[in-house]
Amino acid sequence: MATSSPPDPGTDRSAGPDSLPKWKQILQDLPAYTPGQHLTGDAAAKFRDRVTRSYGAGGTVRGIVAETGRSYGVVQRTLSQAQVLRPPGCPLSDRSKRKGRSVRRLDGENRQHFVARVIRERVNDGTYPPGTRIPSGVTLAKELDVSQFTVHMAVKTLKTQRVLMGSRAYTLGTLVRRSVPPS
Repeated sequence: MATSSPPDPGTDRSAGPDSLPKWKQILQDLPAYTPGQHLTGDAAAKFRDRVTRSYGAGGTVRGIVAETGRSYGVVQRTLSQAQVLRPPGCPLSDRSKRKGRSVRRLDGENRQHFVARVIRERVNDGTYPPGTRIPSGVTLAKELDVSQFTVHMAVKTLKTQRVLMGSRAYTLGTLVRRSVPPS
């Protein structure tokens, strides 16, 4: 007796276009690309419009390349000319916004100074009261979209500036000093 396995979701054609992410739906009715083909006129305008809208809807350059069959350079140049290309390393969505905070780096601000500034501001405004533990390096790194090492170095700087102190018991983490020097 043969047992039938459930169909692979990637090959199921009955799922319909609603199961695709929005950015892929936008690219669906583009004509197939054949190597060496150069787009002109309306076809080029349609390609630019669809790629730009797809990118704005959450698509990535690599994802659009895979869907359209065009080269990475062509897709990137198209987005760059439309002036919608996000800078490298810029997240698709700001993680700090999701947490209800609007924390942004100042222009030209070093990441380590940014983390130190945010922690110092939170100590000064009472978010981290004196004597309490600050969040772990992992938590701060995710929230501020920096590496754990950057958080570690910023905390180390704040300890030398006597804003924070290490607890005597290793497991208690980093504490806010009872008397914080003025910034």
